[in-house]
Amino acid sequence: MHSCLRVTELLDSIFQESNVIDRVALARVCKSFSEIALDILWRDIEDLEPFLACLPVELPAIKPETGEAVRPICYRAWPS
Repeated sequence: MHSCLRVTELLDSIFQESNVIDRVALARVCKSFSEIALDILWRDIEDLEPFLACLPVELPAIKPETGEAVRPICYRAWPS
């Protein structure tokens, strides 16, 4: 990898100018790209909906007013 691609501030500036789809792709390129791209992706999230979409469907409903699960979340709820 070229040495200029190891400058975190430079990559951060470049990645901020990219769109969400490109940031997801950049996060998959290598570890050094991943950390920066994921930081920007998570920084731009305005609510918990994308995070909650990552949870298994079998999980209980979540109370919107408190964000608490209706029943406790156990490890058996996660796909193996």
